[in-house]
Amino acid sequence: MRFLLKFIIVAVMLVGGVACSGSNQEIENRAIEELGVYSFNGGIKIIVYRENYLLRYLMLDGANNILLKSDKNISLMQKWGLYLDRDDQLWVLSSDIGHSCWVKNDTTGSYRNKVFSGKLDKSSLPKGLISAFGDLIIN
Repeated sequence: MRFLLKFIIVAVMLVGGVACSGSNQEIENRAIEELGVYSFNGGIKIIVYRENYLLRYLMLDGANNILLKSDKNISLMQKWGLYLDRDDQLWVLSSDIGHSCWVKNDTTGSYRNKVFSGKLDKSSLPKGLISAFGDLIIN
């Protein structure tokens, strides 16, 4: 099973690298709005790909171990965005199913998905998230 998962990751990276303009680049603004493979300081890599018109993503560490993977059906036909904050927490924004944040446990290094219901308090959000996706964040 683990071999199959690694095979899928490599296949997605290869296909994504050919098909996506944002592929394999280290980005500073930490905002993702297109399919592709994105590398960040510290070795974190986020792979964003399409599966049956749904957004799928994986977050890997420097050794290509899976830290987290998409767990919701986000339509690619709607407005969406991903944002990796300075604490390596992944914000997932979606106009069709709402917003969530993969919160990192500093002790274990594992992630849990915190789903937000209702309005987000802009004062507690990362500034880069607001500037990149202000139109998706309901005040």
